[in-house]
Amino acid sequence: MQPLEAGDPERIGTYELVGRLGSGGMGEVFLGRSADQRLAAVKAAHAEYAHDAEFRRRFAREVEAARRVDGRFTAAVLDADPSAPRPWLATEYIPGVSVTEAVVSVGPLPEASLRALAAGIVAALEAIHSAGLTHRDLKPSNVLLADDGPRVIDFGIARAGDHTQITTTGMTPGTPGYMAPEQLRGGDVGPAADVYALGATLVYAATGHGPYGQGDALAMMYRTIESAPLLDDVPAALRPTVARCLAKDPADRPTVPRLRAQFAVGSTLGHGGWLPARHSTMMLGRRESAHAAATAIRPSSRTGPADVSAPGVSPRRGLSRRSMLLTGAGGALAVSGGAVALLFSLDGQPGGKTGAAAGSPSPSGVTDVNGTRSPGGSTSPTGASSPDGTASAGGPAGVGALPVITSGQGFGEKPTLAVGSGPAPTELVVRTLVRGSGATIGKGDSVTCHFILQPWDRAEVLDSSFARGEPFTAQIGVGQLIEGWDTALLGKRAGSRLQFAVPPAQGYGSQGHGKIKGTDTLVFVVDILVVNRS
Repeated sequence: MQPLEAGDPERIGTYELVGRLGSGGMGEVFLGRSADQRLAAVKAAHAEYAHDAEFRRRFAREVEAARRVDGRFTAAVLDADPSAPRPWLATEYIPGVSVTEAVVSVGPLPEASLRALAAGIVAALEAIHSAGLTHRDLKPSNVLLADDGPRVIDFGIARAGDHTQITTTGMTPGTPGYMAPEQLRGGDVGPAADVYALGATLVYAATGHGPYGQGDALAMMYRTIESAPLLDDVPAALRPTVARCLAKDPADRPTVPRLRAQFAVGSTLGHGGWLPARHSTMMLGRRESAHAAATAIRPSSRTGPADVSAPGVSPRRGLSRRSMLLTGAGGALAVSGGAVALLFSLDGQPGGKTGAAAGSPSPSGVTDVNGTRSPGGSTSPTGASSPDGTASAGGPAGVGALPVITSGQGFGEKPTLAVGSGPAPTELVVRTLVRGSGATIGKGDSVTCHFILQPWDRAEVLDSSFARGEPFTAQIGVGQLIEGWDTALLGKRAGSRLQFAVPPAQGYGSQGHGKIKGTDTLVFVVDILVVNRS
């Protein structure tokens, strides 16, 4: 959970907001506190939907459908107001961690826990389908791990069986890698698509990667339709069932009732203690954080920049040069009504590049600044100048120090950056704030990390995986990302926190992109969580 930010509402309906849980394509999610001190997850639609009468009508219909879901392994709807200035929905707050968070932080689940996870998700799907709904976006980040079992959340894009789903032109609910082939092709989407997503979620929980590995959205879509899933690391006893869930043809997948008989709740979740101790410790921390928020006295005001995503940046691929170009002027990835259409970029190739070519030799040098600490150790404010006036804590001589991290200095904590002082560097400047001891990043390795992105000369967060509540994953050194990102991360270790400044020539070039100006030097703070060998 993150603190509220400047511009966030202080109250929604009868709930006082005490923290920020995350954000997505349809809205933002806050931790709310009722008058009787009960906590709720309050999801408010983005402001751009406020004047869309059709959205409000569908939102109201989805709320009523979600109220019909009565399941132990879902988050119950507590209240809603589709007619509010920003339509909102409050559900039961589950003080757990998502499957994504748990796997990234402490590793995959053992077989016994996987069986219990399957049992809880299947029971949740049975309740959802019995209410005439299809979830349509089941994935690891939409499954929470709690003491008494998993909880399936986020019905904001669920589809009532007798109505069309909430969507807007050019968008479709779902996440590549977890969407069934029929979703990608624009076919009928029903309970079988949720069974497919269950199989994909179990693969991630068992292995740390989805059934088709890692990569950009286009790669995930292609592999989903054309390739066999990667199941070698799934426990052998579960592999046949998971493979059937991931069948290309919906008719070949097991039904939810059949899965319900195979994964009985009583035998897997009936006695508690279904998770390893390391995962339970994470949940204890989440409960303590929520309790502290519920009992805290609200400060009279809030300060700090609001997190906003640059237009056209995919929620999970905010740094991908390829995906940004495919949603910008040079091309588009259009997903409408479930169908996928790829429009080529200006040079006639998918994912064509502009500006500095990713992976090409740097047009200028790289300054790698020392000033590390071991994880858990103290640190001085980032960007402080050394007594002799050199740039050992910032950039090269004559260049302003890297912006100070004013809060969130620890590894894994969402940082807040001040504005850079002095002129921006004209070459890549990298500072290792925390030196990890994990695997070293090599060319082609897949890296999972948290990051925040801000321009050098203004306190405006352009993108933040911390704000989205979901880590970012991509390959390094293969031209998938901007050159400055690749260069900064190569050779670094898992467990490290880096801060680096990327000049335009090694970022998005003189053309910029969205809110990124062609003259912007970009400042990143990156926590390297996991390195997967190529």
